[in-house]
Amino acid sequence: MFKQLEFKKLCAIIMFVFVVCHAEAFAEKKDSDVTIENVYRRAEYATQLLNKLEYELGISRKQYIHLAVKDVSLREVYSQARVFLYKSVDFYDQVVRLNKTLSLSDVGIQKISSADVKMLVDLSIERLLKCYDYLNISLPSIQIINSDGKTVLDVFRKINLANQKLAFLNPRNIQPNQVYMEVMDAIGYVTQLNSTFPNQMDLDDAPLEKGKTPRDVYNNLLDCYNQIEDIAKASKLQVMKIDGVDFSESQVFPSDVIDLIAIIKTEVSYMHSLHPETNKPFPAYLPGFKTPSHVYQKTELLKRQLKLLKQNTTQYPKWIIQRD
Repeated sequence: MFKQLEFKKLCAIIMFVFVVCHAEAFAEKKDSDVTIENVYRRAEYATQLLNKLEYELGISRKQYIHLAVKDVSLREVYSQARVFLYKSVDFYDQVVRLNKTLSLSDVGIQKISSADVKMLVDLSIERLLKCYDYLNISLPSIQIINSDGKTVLDVFRKINLANQKLAFLNPRNIQPNQVYMEVMDAIGYVTQLNSTFPNQMDLDDAPLEKGKTPRDVYNNLLDCYNQIEDIAKASKLQVMKIDGVDFSESQVFPSDVIDLIAIIKTEVSYMHSLHPETNKPFPAYLPGFKTPSHVYQKTELLKRQLKLLKQNTTQYPKWIIQRD
């Protein structure tokens, strides 16, 4: 029973409801003067904290996944910052074993600012500093951070790298169950969008293919994102573009997959937000034990839903205008 409750808590967090320890941080007013350079400095500071933790704990990831992206907006950066906060809270919970919970209110996905991203990074840093204190680790000698000319793309890359570092430090790694739930959420948004078009189809799961790995799931999600880019282009929407990915010799972990599905979920929820009359998707149910093959099966369904949405948006290129 305890494990089930703990898992429910994790899933609740990862569905973009994050756990924080101090209500004061939640109550702070947004600073309209926060710039992307300010956010970069905080993200770099977080990375330096993680570098010292890697050294002290003797745990480090040798190879990282590098996404070649462009046209990044604060929306995609925010998705990575939320995942970073989730991972920071979970790492803190593992180290300190202290739970004081408070739900973080959601920010309108069309109104994200640099201050919103900075708040999430600051909350993550707070968790990391508490881990330093609990483990009796001295703070690193902070290098001078030059943020002049840094862009949204630079911040995206920095937080994405921090996500990969932090996930590897956590003894309780992201599990396929949690990725599965995020994919189901994304499917829900796309399904509701498709329901607004005349051309509707009931799409069933593809047969379960055994032996799939997180890398297979990751590659399938890249295909899903290509569909999103095509939909955005046809609809004259601005979304981040992924030109490629460098795996090198890096192994792909479920935590890497959840970084990518967070971006996908952000983009489809953004499209969904453009239509106030569209029904909200049903919350994803709590899954039992899942393997990468189960997750892959759902990404296949997501890809087919996106393909249908692409057909619909191609047929109705002014679908946003028509429904506004």
